[in-house]
Order: sequence, then structure tokens, then C-alpha cells
Amino acid sequence: MSHTKDGSYRPFSNGTEYHMWQERNCCRGEKGCRNYKPEATSSKNGCPIEVAIVMASCLDGTISNRIALRGGFLVPGPDGLLVENEPGTIVACPEYRGYDEPDDRPRRGPRPAPGQIDLLDPRPIEDQIRSVR
Repeated sequence: MSHTKDGSYRPFSNGTEYHMWQERNCCRGEKGCRNYKPEATSSKNGCPIEVAIVMASCLDGTISNRIALRGGFLVPGPDGLLVENEPGTIVACPEYRGYDEPDDRPRRGPRPAPGQIDLLDPRPIEDQIRSVR
């Protein structure tokens, strides 16, 4: 694993390290991470961290420091520099959301009847009245 000054980071030195990381993060638990979609072609359709790593494997093997920070490979260090998080170990992905864990995403309740104002709507009352009409 190496950190470069040009804003890129090489998370793995070989394919075995990548597969070990993937088993610890993407495929962990009963069914794996909810974000992991191996057929995804962009970060819009799948996990941005995993998609960036796969794209890097096809190119020069480096990911941006932003993705490395988001994936837990790098952490903020002294003087605002980025340093490796536990060098030489396979780090756990901070964005892991497993199927075996409770889904804590907010859920929408039932919609109010037509012409009725929703009391839990965060918009100002005037905006709600305009949208009901």
C-alpha cells in the first residue's frame, strides 16, 4: 500500500490483498453488503468505493485520496496530512451495511389525503398550501 503526493493511493499490492479486503467487507456476513453490486458499471449503480477499486485494477492500480479516505484506507493525520490507517492490515469499510444488520434508513409514512396538509412536512405552511391546491 502506498500513498503518493499527486492525490492518489495504491490500496493493494496484488490481487490476493484485494480479494482479502473484498471478503472482509463486501462479502462479509450472511449475504454481504447492501451496497455491493459486482455487476455495477458506475458508482451510481453500486458501491462507489468498490467501483473505484475495480476501475483502478484495470488502470494503474491507484484510487483518489478522497475514495481512500472514504473507504478507511487513509485517515487524517498530523498537520492536515493523510496517513495510512493501520498499515499492513486489511481495514474494515466504514460504509458497510450488511443484510444481517438492521436497516436503519428512514422510512416514509403514509401520504396525507388529497387536500390535507402534512403536519410533519418540514416545508413552510405557505409552500404546503400551494402544493395542495
